[in-house]
Amino acid sequence: MYNSIEKTKKSVLDDMCQEIDKICSLLTISIDEFIEDEFLAHVNDYINKYHRMLYFEVTNYILVLLENDEAHSYNLFENMKINISKMIDYVESNDFKNLLNSSNKRYRKTLNEARTIIYLMYNQINMSINSFLQLNISNDKFRKRFSIF
Repeated sequence: MYNSIEKTKKSVLDDMCQEIDKICSLLTISIDEFIEDEFLAHVNDYINKYHRMLYFEVTNYILVLLENDEAHSYNLFENMKINISKMIDYVESNDFKNLLNSSNKRYRKTLNEARTIIYLMYNQINMSINSFLQLNISNDKFRKRFSIF
């Protein structure tokens, strides 16, 4: 049985995972509808609330999508990869650099943390998608080669 501190920690962890899932879901929307400023605002809110990212939940989100056939037909993986790439371009843009000139020190700190999280999410997303797809290809080849029928 959990004591009250363990329950609280579990609750916070569950909340963090739900928030990361929401952030990831923003990346799956159509590339034409994706708005960088809105995504950045969600990441900033997350940072202000939790102060760290749980990258394993990004991988979990992708794994759940991989098990969903609809995700493949709607190009959700491509949307994720393209939209996170858009965010990389955004955090390197002059518009973002202008935001970093804010007089609000806390806001600048949050933006710098958001940029770091976006870079790490980019790596995590691409690594996860490519690894899972490669494993699927390898698994299919294995089945074909060693199939009894």
